[in-house]
Amino acid sequence: GTLTPIAYSDDVVSAIGKPPNLPINESIAGKVYLSNEAVRTDNVTSHEEVHNPQTNIRSQLIVPIEGYGVILCGNTTPSGFSNRTQRLLELLARNAEAVFERTERERTLKGHEQKLERKTRMLQRVESLNEQLRQLSQIAVQADSRIELEQKTCDLFESHEPFTFLWCGDFSPEGNELQPQTWAGDERGYLETDHFRLDGPVHEPAIRTARSKNATVISNIARDVNRSPWRQEALRRGFKSAISVPVAYQDVRYGVLTRYSNERDSFTGRIRSALVDWGELMGYAINQIEKTGAILSTEGNVLRFELASRSCPLLRIAQERQCTIQFGGLRQQEGQHSKVYVRVLDQSPQQFIAAARDSTGITAVTRVPKSGEDTLFQ
Repeated sequence: GTLTPIAYSDDVVSAIGKPPNLPINESIAGKVYLSNEAVRTDNVTSHEEVHNPQTNIRSQLIVPIEGYGVILCGNTTPSGFSNRTQRLLELLARNAEAVFERTERERTLKGHEQKLERKTRMLQRVESLNEQLRQLSQIAVQADSRIELEQKTCDLFESHEPFTFLWCGDFSPEGNELQPQTWAGDERGYLETDHFRLDGPVHEPAIRTARSKNATVISNIARDVNRSPWRQEALRRGFKSAISVPVAYQDVRYGVLTRYSNERDSFTGRIRSALVDWGELMGYAINQIEKTGAILSTEGNVLRFELASRSCPLLRIAQERQCTIQFGGLRQQEGQHSKVYVRVLDQSPQQFIAAARDSTGITAVTRVPKSGEDTLFQ
């Protein structure tokens, strides 16, 4: 080890230049530090452990600051220090030692207080999250549609600090990108950035989760910011940490749930585990919603409809795309919306979804998993 200069008087530089680092095992100052005993040298050049035999310093007084370092005094004339001077310097060193010890105790105490505050805040967040999950369980049971479930999830999570933004993403019909379905919080155009393609080089948390099917936690978004464009975009919006969890049930993947915080290290082990559990529960709830819808679409009275008005969006799609749309069922929702189940012939699922999303009168369109040879749409 070495003793490194941390402070010195103005006349030191004119006498010896910039003070050097002194090796603990090969210098007089190092000997004083290790033995904790002062050394007064009347003729430095005659001392075997002198650091620089060519030094202009002729006499030297070094006293230890126990456990912290040493104080060095030099004189360009031999025998430049008296017993009185040594006693004064030793008194100064003891006072410095007392100050350093008090400062260290205060720093340690402050560190303990900060650690306790962080732990308390984290426990409060975990308890808050547990309460949210209890509310979400009720939402999962009562939701009549996937969109309702996802939007209420976003709204509930976003209302609790320090989580500033959250969104649910689904796979595009082509399967090559994540498409935002619902979100809440201060997004500020983040979802409009070009960072959500699955076939690109971007490692945004949502993309990593979609690729790996595992949760992704980013504790410090500022790390390696120069090499990651998505981190730059996130930091511009005040995001400092993030987590993304898969939304899936068994072998069916529905998308991802991604959450951002304005604080670093917001997603500890407990919070991460709770969000992963919610992603699994959310996947199960979506699966049940779609199964219930599919069952209801095959039960009930048989009615025959004849539609001629182009105000019907499904009729417009059939005419413009020159395809056949088979009506599979109708489920009345609260408000002015109804849930309709259809099968499409002579048209790829991707083309139909794109047309439905562009059509006025259709608020959402999803594919019902495992719905047979002909894909069922809701």
